Amino acid sequence: FSLAVAARRAGAEVVINRHVPDQLDALRAAFQEALASADAVITSGGVSMGDRDLVKALLGQLAEVHFQRVFMKPGKPLNFATAGKTLLFGLPGNPVSCLVGFQLFVRPALQRMQLAEAETLPRLPVVLGHDVQTSDRIEYQRATVTAQADGTLVATVNGSQQSARLMSFVGSNAFLVTPPGDDVLPAGSTLEAILLSAPAART
Repeated sequence: FSLAVAARRAGAEVVINRHVPDQLDALRAAFQEALASADAVITSGGVSMGDRDLVKALLGQLAEVHFQRVFMKPGKPLNFATAGKTLLFGLPGNPVSCLVGFQLFVRPALQRMQLAEAETLPRLPVVLGHDVQTSDRIEYQRATVTAQADGTLVATVNGSQQSARLMSFVGSNAFLVTPPGDDVLPAGSTLEAILLSAPAART
């Protein structure tokens, strides 16, 4: 549901929206149906390293695969392929990974496909409101950015950043971009944030 809503908000007309079992024949038939009727095919799940991650293998059979992994967290196993003029995005199955990948990769592509200039999400410097732990990859942490009285933008991370925890999106208006590493960034540090909506005003 979240992915379909995100696609519609990006201006897309969603023509197929259903679940498909982890069965090769069923998935192949769904892909063939989608390729016959859609300008872009967006899937969620089946692109990692498990025995039942069949979407990844099918993309290699039905389309030209351009990449299958991205140095980011969440959303590392993100696949992109083309079949003729049709774009295929294989997003991860974890809900947060899926939505982060959509915002960073799929939304701009859909806008360009509509002959519209892609609306670049604003990237602005923010001050950390608390200590933040980095990880082994570039991480897009879900955060709330608040505008202070002096104009300073302060970011606070919305709880646990596990890729299956959709609650991290509740109240978020930004992705806090943390560099790869194994250290703690102290409160008061300046980082970049990608704004999904306008900063909240301090109350």
